[in-house]
Amino acid sequence: PDFARFIDAGYRLTFDVAAPPSVAAQLPPPHFFKMGRIKPGLLLLKPVWRISGAVCYGLAMPKPDTRRAEIIERIADHILANGLSASSLRPLAKAAGTSDRMLLYHFGSKQRLVAELLEYIAAGFTQALDGVLPTGRLKSRAACLDTVAAATRGAGFRPYMVLWWQIVASAAQGEATYAAAAGAIMDSLLTWLEALLPLEDPAPGHAAQHILTLIEGAQMLDAIGRPQIADAALAALPSAP
Repeated sequence: PDFARFIDAGYRLTFDVAAPPSVAAQLPPPHFFKMGRIKPGLLLLKPVWRISGAVCYGLAMPKPDTRRAEIIERIADHILANGLSASSLRPLAKAAGTSDRMLLYHFGSKQRLVAELLEYIAAGFTQALDGVLPTGRLKSRAACLDTVAAATRGAGFRPYMVLWWQIVASAAQGEATYAAAAGAIMDSLLTWLEALLPLEDPAPGHAAQHILTLIEGAQMLDAIGRPQIADAALAALPSAP
C-alpha cells in the first residue's frame, strides 16, 4: 500500500489494534506516521485499504499539493482571460470552484496565493515560448533577438503581455509581491535567453541583457499603440554576430 501518500500529506493514520504482529512490526509506533493538524470539517475517517486483516483508516481526500495545483491552474486561466482587476478573493474562488475561505485555507493568505499564481504564469510563459521557438540554440544574437521578438509580439502572447504590464504597474506602485514576481520573471527570462544564444558567444550574459531590454521596450511600445517605433528601431540595429 502507498503509505507515502498519507505521510507526505501529514495525516494521522490509525490501525486495528488486533493487527497481526507481522503487520504491526511494519508500522512506526505508536501506530501513526505523522501527526498532522486535523482540519475542521474533515474529521470523518473512511477505511481506505486492508492489510492482512488489519484495517487502516485515513482521510479520504486528495493530497493538498494536488488540490493547490488544480486551484492555481484554474485561477491562472481566469486571470489571463480577465486580468488582475478580477483578482479579489471572491471571483478567484468562483473561478477555482471553491470558496474564498477555502482559498485562504489552502494558501494561508492572498499574498501567498498571488505569489504562487505569478510563479505559475511565469512558468507558463516560458513554456509557451519554448513551444513556438525552434529547438536548440540559435545561430547568432541577431537571430535570437528577431526570433524572440517576433514570437512575443505576436497575437498569441497578447494575454500574457496584458497581464505582464498589469504586474509591472503594480510593482511600480510599490506592491512588494508584484515587484518580487516581476524581478523573478526577468531573471528567469535572462537565463532562458542565454540558453538560446550560440555556445561560441563571447559574453552570453551581456547579450541576454541587451536582447531582453530591446524586447521589453518593443513590447511596451506595442502596448501603447506605437509598434512602428519599435519596428523602425529594431530594423536599424546593426547585425550582431
